[in-house]
Amino acid sequence: MLSFIAFFVTICYHTIYATPWIFPPLAFYGLDIIMRMLRHRIKDAVLVPVGNQMTLVSYSTLASSSEAFA
Repeated sequence: MLSFIAFFVTICYHTIYATPWIFPPLAFYGLDIIMRMLRHRIKDAVLVPVGNQMTLVSYSTLASSSEAFA
């Protein structure tokens, strides 16, 4: 991630004509990251051991609750 940011900073220092081509993609990328963070919030899960080789993973959302075996 640091190299990605350093690459864009280096291009902006390289030429003044790169600015209109650099900032809009960075803004779209930042918006994409923010929207993904809002969509995939961290959820609490309850782990229940069913046996020696199986665990029940249960988490609840606002709409419904879900269960999965792992």
